[in-house]
Amino acid sequence: MDELSDIIDSLHDFEKKVLVNLNQPASVEKIMSLSGLDQIEVMRGAQWLNNKCLIVIKEDKSVIAKLTKRGAETAKKGLPELRFLEELDKKNNQSFDDLRKTAGLDANEFNKAMGFCRQSGFVSINQGKIIINNLGKEYLKKEGRKTIILKQLVAESLDVKSVKHEEELDSLKERGLVDVEEKIGRELAATPLGIKVIKRGVDLGRKLLERNTLQVIKSKDWESTDFRRYNVKEAVPKKYYGKLHPYQEFIEKTKDKFASMGFKEMTGPYVENNFTNCDALFMPQDHPARGIHDIFYIKEPEKTELKEYKNFLKKVKKAHEKGIKGSAGWRIPFDEEFTKKHVLRSQTTSASVRMLMNEDLEIPGKYFVIDRNVRPDVIDWKHGAEFLQMEGIVLGEDMNLRSLFGLLRMFAEKVAKVEKYKIMPDYYPYTEPSASLHIFWRGKWMELGGAGIFRKEVTEPLGVKVPVIAWGLGFDRAFMAERSINDIRQLFTNDLSWLRNAEVKH
Repeated sequence: MDELSDIIDSLHDFEKKVLVNLNQPASVEKIMSLSGLDQIEVMRGAQWLNNKCLIVIKEDKSVIAKLTKRGAETAKKGLPELRFLEELDKKNNQSFDDLRKTAGLDANEFNKAMGFCRQSGFVSINQGKIIINNLGKEYLKKEGRKTIILKQLVAESLDVKSVKHEEELDSLKERGLVDVEEKIGRELAATPLGIKVIKRGVDLGRKLLERNTLQVIKSKDWESTDFRRYNVKEAVPKKYYGKLHPYQEFIEKTKDKFASMGFKEMTGPYVENNFTNCDALFMPQDHPARGIHDIFYIKEPEKTELKEYKNFLKKVKKAHEKGIKGSAGWRIPFDEEFTKKHVLRSQTTSASVRMLMNEDLEIPGKYFVIDRNVRPDVIDWKHGAEFLQMEGIVLGEDMNLRSLFGLLRMFAEKVAKVEKYKIMPDYYPYTEPSASLHIFWRGKWMELGGAGIFRKEVTEPLGVKVPVIAWGLGFDRAFMAERSINDIRQLFTNDLSWLRNAEVKH
């Protein structure tokens, strides 16, 4: 068999009925009339033929005007203001009642027409009589165009491009008398290959089996009837099935990893207060990081009363002002009204504070949280105003810096999946000693976050007597490293191609 025969044997009935009627280019409507197919069947067959390069589909977009229900009624009677002026033009100087009767207007139509004409300066009233002036007569001649358009639309819809006076059409549209809609006309035309197939001959009466079913096998139809040919090398439409967002998958996978290590997930509110967000962490109230440029303050409601933390608040205040055993504190007045102020959470360390104050706290114990924070940062490739942070604490008599470094190494290797990283000394007001984790990525070092052992000024006021190792790491940056993403903004993109093609990792 040659190529043309193979093509003919691959045609569906819809394709055959469309193609045999394309000796000349034709509209979809004409093919429907000639083939007996409905619009959906014609378009389906045409699309298949187009995919096989047998026809081309040309689209012509146009804007069509048609009468609304009210417009059809007005087209029969005529526009109220024109009927009003036409009667005055025939017989000027009429009374209100006489004009309403001769123009055939109901009370509502008459009032609208009268108001429009008076406001436009087309008529005047003298001793109870209505008089048309020259301006009204000129308008009457001009407005005949609207009547012409209405009459044309009674007969058929019009292409807006064919209307000479678009301003009159726009006026009718504004009054709800005319509606416009976009219409797409499609013309089908055979390609040179399609013409060859038509000339070779397409047998509409020849039936081919579409697929091999149990019924076909039982009836042995396959012995006497050929199967329609399929091009198994033809590219098929790509299907995009539902799946987790890549970042959400990464979050869930990390949560499972830490849960398997015996960690329990802790939580905290998105709207925090200065006490849990900063003060309980022994951050001095005049610390630069407490400024308006690093924390978003809530305008309404501005404060909370902290009733549930009343006892902890007293001890934290004392630690700030006078210190604890072995610490002099900050030696500055502690503002209880300031500590009550609402803020948008700037660090998930506040969740650790809440956990340490929780009556269900387990010692020894391991806790983590992955949640969103907000800071007024300048947005660039590695900073966002909103960002996810992974926070964790481990409590126990034997917890030390070596334990902390082991967890940081695990995060770098197993979560961020980088080979080159380093742990460096650092400073944070609430940990001592303190460290930061850096990964080598895109040819330079990038900080993932900070860690350390909570100071006694943090733990003792909260009633914890054992060492607590803690860390807060940038989860967005970890995902960037794990997925080789160059810009943090891509994590929240609406780019469907990236979302669809992102690898699903188990």
